[in-house]
Amino acid sequence: MVKSITAGIFTLVILASCGGKDEKFCKCLEVSETFNSMSNDALTQEVTPKSAKEMKAMKAKKKKLCADYEIMGGPEMLELKEACN
Repeated sequence: MVKSITAGIFTLVILASCGGKDEKFCKCLEVSETFNSMSNDALTQEVTPKSAKEMKAMKAKKKKLCADYEIMGGPEMLELKEACN
């Protein structure tokens, strides 16, 4: 009986520790914010060939990092975002 309770508590501790932040999502969020900032700059400043190339590279990086989250629902995404902060 004591062994089963101890095993149950151990399992709960392991599961609780897995509920931390999703590092890949946090990186996706970071890259998305950088891309958005670059996009805003492109609207208010002159776009140079260098900045256009950097923006294109950032867009590709964002697409790659965020692919797993494209169809995620809003509430779930907000929970992940909250964990990143």
